[in-house]
Amino acid sequence: MFANNKVCLYKELHERGHQISTVLRTRDIQKLKSIVEDYQLCGEFTPEFYTCLFKLCDRQESDDEMLQIMLGCNKFDVNKKQSNGETIVRALSRNNYYQWVEHLIKAFPNLDVNALCKEMETPFLLAAEFGHIKVLEVLDPIVEDISCCDVKQFSVLHLMAKHGSLKWVKYLTEEKAFEVDQKNAYGDTPLNGAITFRQYECCRYLLKMGANVLGIDMDGRTLLHTAIFGGHLRCCNVVLKH
Repeated sequence: MFANNKVCLYKELHERGHQISTVLRTRDIQKLKSIVEDYQLCGEFTPEFYTCLFKLCDRQESDDEMLQIMLGCNKFDVNKKQSNGETIVRALSRNNYYQWVEHLIKAFPNLDVNALCKEMETPFLLAAEFGHIKVLEVLDPIVEDISCCDVKQFSVLHLMAKHGSLKWVKYLTEEKAFEVDQKNAYGDTPLNGAITFRQYECCRYLLKMGANVLGIDMDGRTLLHTAIFGGHLRCCNVVLKH
C-alpha cells in the first residue's frame, strides 16, 4: 500500500514538475518547502527537480535560503550528472559556494569530489581555474589527486600562478612537489602564466625555485618576449636578473 502511495506521489510530482521552476523564479519559500517535503516523502526525484537544483547551484549570486531547502534534502542523488558531465559539486565549486561544498561533503559520504566533465576538469581544478581559494581549501584534504591536469594540460599550479596566489604556489611546489617547469598543451609553464597576468611575486618566487627562464612557448616566444609584449616592467626586470 505504501509503495503504491509513493508511485502515485511520484507521478503527481512529475505532472506538476513545472511548479518547482515557477517557485524558484518567484522565490516562494513556503511552496518550495512543501514541494521538497513531498520529494522527501516519495524518496524519488523527478528530472524537473534536478534541473532546478542545477540552475540554483549555478547562479552567480547565491540564494542561501533556497539552497538550504533543496540541498538540505538528503535523499537525492548527489552525484547526478548532466549530459555534459556537470555535477552539483562542480556547479557549486565554479560559483565559489564553498560553504555548500562543505555541506555536501559532511551530509553525503558518497559524494564524488573527483568527478570529471568532458574537459577532464575535477571540481578542484575548476575552482582553481576561477581562483576560488576557499573552495580549494575545502576540497584539498579529500581529493584523490591534486596533481591531475585538464584536457589542455593545465595543472592547479598553472592556475594559481596565473591568479597570483603566492601561498598556494608555495604550497604546491614545496609541500606537494609540483614540477615548476611543467608545460600545458600550449607549451606554457606556470611562470609563463605568472608573467602574462602580471603576478610579480609569483614570478619572482618561481624563478627562485629554479624555473627555466629560457623556456620557449609554442609561438617561439621567450619569457622576456612575453613580459615585454605585455609591458610588465617589474617582471622584465626580474627575468633579466636571472
